[in-house]
Amino acid sequence: MKHEVPAISGPLQVSVHVRRGDVNRGMTARHRDYAYFERCLDAVALGAGSTPMVVTIHSQGAAPSISVPSRAKVVSDLDGDPVKTMLAMASSDVLITSPSSFSMTAGFLSKGLVIREEPWWHSFPEGDRWLAVYTRDGLPTRQSLGEIAHEVSARLVH
Repeated sequence: MKHEVPAISGPLQVSVHVRRGDVNRGMTARHRDYAYFERCLDAVALGAGSTPMVVTIHSQGAAPSISVPSRAKVVSDLDGDPVKTMLAMASSDVLITSPSSFSMTAGFLSKGLVIREEPWWHSFPEGDRWLAVYTRDGLPTRQSLGEIAHEVSARLVH
């Protein structure tokens, strides 16, 4: 089923799911360094141009040390209620996922752009709201970052 991605107006709502509670650096299939999320956020900001951004970091434990674009308002959702966290992630304009079923479930519920790593363990719905991020040495490729910026820009109401 192909979903239409609604145009984005007003502040760009970005959710970042940084999976930490049950993973550590040794779990390379599930753990992503902060630099992965920072580069994805930079690409979203590039695509957003001068549009205001609100970035919500969803995680467990200590607040992640993620650098966000300077113009973005940052909100932390740490150890939050899982249902409220899921709904917040699903209602974002842009969701940057972790390799996690929790992230992916929010993506399936979302009507916004979902940035997810490729390859993944299963397939995703057809359509243009699932943005595959290819990595090299754990970081998004330049091409993937360019596609993120392009897709965000294309959805903004100018």
